[in-house]
Amino acid sequence: MLSKRQSDILRILETEGSVSIAALAERLGVSLETVRRDVKPLSEAGTVVRIHGAVGLAGQIGEAPFQKRMRENAAARQAIARAVAEMIRDGDSVMLDTGTTTSYVARELTRRRRLTVVTNSSDIARTLATVNGNRVYMAGGELRKRFRAPPSENRHWTLSAAPRSPTRSSRPARWTRRASWTWTLRKPRSAGYS
Repeated sequence: MLSKRQSDILRILETEGSVSIAALAERLGVSLETVRRDVKPLSEAGTVVRIHGAVGLAGQIGEAPFQKRMRENAAARQAIARAVAEMIRDGDSVMLDTGTTTSYVARELTRRRRLTVVTNSSDIARTLATVNGNRVYMAGGELRKRFRAPPSENRHWTLSAAPRSPTRSSRPARWTRRASWTWTLRKPRSAGYS
């Protein structure tokens, strides 16, 4: 059975990810030693993980930076995601880069059907791959733990999008029908590619 203070510690960790022992002591109005005593059984049970003067939930320690960014400015990110999702129709093809805002876009796109999605984000791929007949393609590369996506280094071909004037159209209508973006395939700077 958890004490009230242990429950408070878990609630704080759920909202903030990892927190220093000193910050917990200050927020709870107790000593550092009291927090350490409360954290010890939680750590032994595997509920939390102690890391260099801080503590975090066991299941979130590896993903804390991404999850923390997902909570930051969440309302604004969700508003952007809704606006972007309104431009995409059933059957469209989209490319979503890794990022927290694009992860919110992916969640909004779960209402669309038969999308073709190219992404380098495992979070976006998992969100969209199993719903509504979507086809999801992952861009290859080494998976980075912090961003949960492959790196965009110069040794890889990269596809990038940049806003353009709505009146200028050098791509087929299929690419410019609802959004004004210029798609560019960039060759890596390193030698060895022809």
